[in-house]
Amino acid sequence: MNKGLYKANKPQQGFTLVELAIVLIIVGLLITGVLKGQELITNAEIASTASAVRSVDAAIMTFRDSYASFPGDMPLNVANARVPNCTVAPVCIGGSGDGRITNPGGVAILPGANGNVGEPLAFWQHLTKSQMIVNTTILTAATANPPTSLGGFMSVGYHPGGMMNMTGGQASPGHFIVLAERAVGT
Repeated sequence: MNKGLYKANKPQQGFTLVELAIVLIIVGLLITGVLKGQELITNAEIASTASAVRSVDAAIMTFRDSYASFPGDMPLNVANARVPNCTVAPVCIGGSGDGRITNPGGVAILPGANGNVGEPLAFWQHLTKSQMIVNTTILTAATANPPTSLGGFMSVGYHPGGMMNMTGGQASPGHFIVLAERAVGT
């Protein structure tokens, strides 16, 4: 008979309360660090998007001072004559010259991504072609809105005043920049 098989087992040693407490503290510190890191990344994305909106606002004012027109609202013949690179592919779209970034009647409207057509598309083209903003997206009808660091896109337009669908409240007439996550209906 083999006597080794019948040896009494030693009592198993478990973790002490101190060891468990140290492990829990380390796990807590790791979770806190990860959450803080995610918060820093989110804050950086928000700051980057806010900076992009401010740079678009500055570019609009510079464009108006330089060309005496809103970007996107400038008629095509004027844009081709005055805005650098407007005749280089993709060629610019013109606007109505009425002082509003809208989709005016009688002006060629090209369907764009995210519901962006006509003058809103021309807006980004005019700012990019005049080098007032740097847009890495090739501005065509299929890619009309520049992306944001938050993963959505920026869109522009004019609201005549009154009830606004996005907020459900009353709005004053004027131009707007919208930050959106995705197009309506997608």
